[in-house]
Amino acid sequence: MIDKLDPTFRFYQDAIRFRKRHSAIRSRSVDIIHGLGANRVIAFTRNSGSDRLLIVASLRNEPFFDGYVFQTDTGRLPNGSWRELFNSDAALYGGRDIGNFGADISSSNGQIQIRIPANAVLAFQFV
Repeated sequence: MIDKLDPTFRFYQDAIRFRKRHSAIRSRSVDIIHGLGANRVIAFTRNSGSDRLLIVASLRNEPFFDGYVFQTDTGRLPNGSWRELFNSDAALYGGRDIGNFGADISSSNGQIQIRIPANAVLAFQFV
């Protein structure tokens, strides 16, 4: 029997809730703004109506404590704030709790700097 306080169970519950709340996560509108490369990081936006998400994933074994800078065209990453809504490395999922702690991260001129945990997925919403 699965314990409802189990971190893995909680992670899947929250991931399913996130998917249900955000139409952009189910959208076919995907724009990859950063490919894996040597740092093993990928970032893409998904849009549906006014719901705009930035998804960042790291396949790296070490976190980017000082932040990782993404640079793209301004139209692809608009000026404004992106609020961290989901972090697979959160302590409640059994992770190390490295990330942006639900903060609003500013993007300007197509650039954003985000703290990225090792081997994790982060989701931000444009606010």
